[in-house]
Amino acid sequence: MQEYNKKYCLEEFAKLRPSQRTAFRNELKKTMDSLRKSNAVKMLDDDYLFSIAAAQANFSMMQMVNEYRDLMARVKNTRGDVKQVNDLSRSLMQQRKKLLETLFGDYALFNRVDPKTIAVNPDILKVLMGQS
Repeated sequence: MQEYNKKYCLEEFAKLRPSQRTAFRNELKKTMDSLRKSNAVKMLDDDYLFSIAAAQANFSMMQMVNEYRDLMARVKNTRGDVKQVNDLSRSLMQQRKKLLETLFGDYALFNRVDPKTIAVNPDILKVLMGQS
């Protein structure tokens, strides 16, 4: 996983010229197809993230999950104040990153959940695939 995460990271992607990005994306698709042949590949959405965190249930992990959920609720319930929504959204992403780093040791595209399962970080994938 580590070699894939080093190759398919936001820093490496940022170094590419626009003309190189199509080849990078095609290579990433091939890598994901290859990973799917020998692993279960799941998208690391919030529900899946919470279930992984619950499986490792310790006090600090559950505290991070609760803070993340609280921020999610505050973003949904904030209306009309663009600055507040932006600030909360930024805090939400920071909390998600902190949670992922605690669970997996790094904020990366591919995360090994167990010997047969790889979780893909959708936030990084969107940027790499040009959907953000």
